[in-house]
Amino acid sequence: MSDRKFALCFFSLLWIIPSIGVAQGWMLGESELPALREKAAKLFDGASEEKLIAQADGLLSLEASPYRDWFSGKSFQPRKSSNHFAPLGMAYLLSGEERFLKHAESLTLSAAEQVIDGEIDLAELKGLQLGGLTASLAITLGLVGDSLPPQNRQKIETALRRFAEALETNAEDSTWATDDPVRSGWNWNGVCSGALGMAGLALNEEDWITFGARRIRSYFDHCLDATGYTQEGMGYLEYGLTNATLFAHGYERRTEENLASGTNALLLTRYLEAMMRPSDHRLVADSQYGTDGRASMRASSGFFLASQMDAASRERFYGLWLRMNGERALGGSESWGMPKSGRYVPAWSMLPTNSAFQVLWADPQVDADLSELPQGQHLFPFDAGFVSSQWRSEKGNGHISVTAGQDHPHVWRQSDEGSFTFSWNDHNLIIDPGAGFASGRQHNTIGINGTYQGKKNQQDSGSQFSAGTPFLKQDERSGSVTFSYGNVFSENRPEAAYRSLAWVWDPYPILIVRDRIQPQGQSGANVYSLALQTEIGQQFSFNESEQKGFILSDDGNKICETFLTWPEEATANLFEKRQDKSGKQAKGPWAEFTCEATGPVELITILFPQSDTNARLTDHRVTNTDQGTQVDVFFENADSANRSAYRFVFTESASESVGIQIVDSY
Repeated sequence: MSDRKFALCFFSLLWIIPSIGVAQGWMLGESELPALREKAAKLFDGASEEKLIAQADGLLSLEASPYRDWFSGKSFQPRKSSNHFAPLGMAYLLSGEERFLKHAESLTLSAAEQVIDGEIDLAELKGLQLGGLTASLAITLGLVGDSLPPQNRQKIETALRRFAEALETNAEDSTWATDDPVRSGWNWNGVCSGALGMAGLALNEEDWITFGARRIRSYFDHCLDATGYTQEGMGYLEYGLTNATLFAHGYERRTEENLASGTNALLLTRYLEAMMRPSDHRLVADSQYGTDGRASMRASSGFFLASQMDAASRERFYGLWLRMNGERALGGSESWGMPKSGRYVPAWSMLPTNSAFQVLWADPQVDADLSELPQGQHLFPFDAGFVSSQWRSEKGNGHISVTAGQDHPHVWRQSDEGSFTFSWNDHNLIIDPGAGFASGRQHNTIGINGTYQGKKNQQDSGSQFSAGTPFLKQDERSGSVTFSYGNVFSENRPEAAYRSLAWVWDPYPILIVRDRIQPQGQSGANVYSLALQTEIGQQFSFNESEQKGFILSDDGNKICETFLTWPEEATANLFEKRQDKSGKQAKGPWAEFTCEATGPVELITILFPQSDTNARLTDHRVTNTDQGTQVDVFFENADSANRSAYRFVFTESASESVGIQIVDSY
């Protein structure tokens, strides 16, 4: 692939695809197929189509008599169904191979008959389950409906209507259908409203179409805020966008109105740039999504949004998408309900559904902007704020993100106020494990007397669960953020608590985390804990006599040095597994550092990545001054005679910046 072009190879199909009897439908029509096939041959040099066909080939082994969930052996899982139906339908349209049509028909018909025969109690299904199969049946009709025998199409339409009616009833009692801005930007709105709108397009029900248009327009305007920040993280954004963009595609074909035009969803590139690690162009997992700190936007819905962006933003999106994915995600991923070792992994995500439409929305003519990521700090003022900082230099590349008073994601009830991530070069040193881990103990937060933050719906502050407005300071090579978080504790709530994070990228990377906690009353001692999470394959070590330790890579190399300056000697408990929100143990290393102290406490934690240079941290000192707490850090470099030092001055106020002084040589 060249430096600039999104696709290289522009060639025509070398064989004649037989005519397919598809009338003008809500998704696409027969007259559009020649151009679509030609584009498929050009897109990623044909790799996208090739992987789609391979996915569909694997799906041919999925049992259809009856269509069951292989994992449980029970009735099929509605949230997986479109992962199966959509790739088969698109593979048929692109290749003309009847085997894909026949299996799509068999699976969809079996699902429809289970609904019609009453095997599935619609009243017991939740909105996402109803939305999943409603979308699946509507997609099948939109792709291959006119290629089906009339009696089979009628059965599918009957089942679709029953599902859509149940979904409409569910909307009356569910928060996903409310006009609250938080719920409007929730993935449930994108999934369910998009599904009901698609049912309207497939069955020509104007009320459902109108409902879908109103709710999806609202979803596009609230799934990202006015700064480009997404309230749920990339995984759930992809999930919600899948049905939202599919409906918007059909709605535009019907009305010539694009629901995404002029909405905040078109600010997606801002989020991608701010949350992407410069070293490997992977997204840093924020508090709502991530597989052990790794995340990416793989789905096709971004291409739909890009079609509505201005030319520069569109080119930038394509460049970012290529940097994130390269050849890793062309056509989708094997890990989301697709064939793997002859079986199907249980998956609720709709990524294969979404990737099936890559060829529908991606444009091989776009001149991708592959320029470097912007350098510096980013503040997303999403209510109180989400902060990220990235750095690129010859010495290394770094990224920091901080949940600094993030408010809206209380829909997820994550106990993660003040949690942060820290990456240097190819190592995710401190990560957020993702949405499956709700406990504060499984984020990078403080515990008091054995309890961590309460879930956001348990926090009864007058600031709507906000941890306080952050104060961000930044310059070319350093930055800091300070915010209060005392009100996030539902038990053992302190009188006040606030956290400052201060960092310097050059000449040597370092992150200092300072927690100051004022307990309620003055009697007795309290036990304070700090939980830190690292990536699978890495591990913590700690020497209690020296109050220092390391984060070790999967091959045992020291990749980050850790220093604790706490009021009393800290002990460390090192774990190999995390506990997810269901109480199960899941693979993932983390550490819990603990000490017992009386009165107001100040916990200083220093993280020093082992960079590619021969620098070492020779000393650090913490002293109290009239200006506040002063932290001095000293470095030596074996490659030169220069010695460097940093001075951080943390004030007593949660609304003032951290003073940072850098001495390059002394």
